[in-house]
Amino acid sequence: MGSDRTARPWRFGPVILLLAAGFHLYRRQLVEAAVFGAAGAVLIVDDLHPIRAHRVGWARPTATMSVAGAGVVGAAMGLSPRYSGLDIVAVASAGITVMALTWPGGAGPTGQPARTLPRRTVAAWSSAAVVTCLVELSAYGLGDARHRGNSLPTLSDLIDPALGHWFWRVLAGGVWVATGVTLVRWSLTQAPAAEESRRPELPP
Repeated sequence: MGSDRTARPWRFGPVILLLAAGFHLYRRQLVEAAVFGAAGAVLIVDDLHPIRAHRVGWARPTATMSVAGAGVVGAAMGLSPRYSGLDIVAVASAGITVMALTWPGGAGPTGQPARTLPRRTVAAWSSAAVVTCLVELSAYGLGDARHRGNSLPTLSDLIDPALGHWFWRVLAGGVWVATGVTLVRWSLTQAPAAEESRRPELPP
């Protein structure tokens, strides 16, 4: 069955996001906690009362959309003061837009049901995300500033100094958005092909 070989990226989303919200709350990072908590709440509401049934599908982002989005968000992140309201709005807007583009189960631009991602694709990217998070959490726990200073800095601590200059923030923001949109384009291209390959061949 097709359902056995496909997976919704959001299946464990609420649990993961709420755990992340709790971790950021423990770190007293209230903005991050609120963002992750709100995203988790949206997914829980969607499980109870599917939002996807009322969603109008989007066509996959074009190259022009990718470049324009990367430029706008990169400029906003780079030219605004770090952790300012504009900086937060730019990041949140990019995330909400990508979430809307990739929300599963809606109708496509031609009215056809949206495709689900192949299970292997979901597993590969989920595994990479989990490994990155475990590395970050391990470094944070082992290198807690209250006990061992910066002997075991987190990935964020290593990257943070480079983002002090506006040029590197513009570049990092642009690359971040461009990479995300590229992955979205790739996923929406691969999913129909994967579904097509699962269709049984009809006898002549």
